Amino acid sequence: MNYVDQGTAQSKGYYKTQNNQVYIGVDTKTVLNPNGVGRDSVRLQSNRAYTHGLIIADFAHVPGSNCGSWPAL
Repeated sequence: MNYVDQGTAQSKGYYKTQNNQVYIGVDTKTVLNPNGVGRDSVRLQSNRAYTHGLIIADFAHVPGSNCGSWPAL
């Protein structure tokens, strides 16, 4: 993966809001060089550390057994 900054992600459409929903995705158009950097993607992270937490999310679409989404807790 090649994680891009917020400005790049927004300008390339890797994340956007539409109809009160948030879309977060990756570059699906570029044909990659197998020896290259990797696919542009978005990573959500916090600069703050937590010892406990409850995260509630409602995902409209998550790929089943395909790569592209996994929890990294």
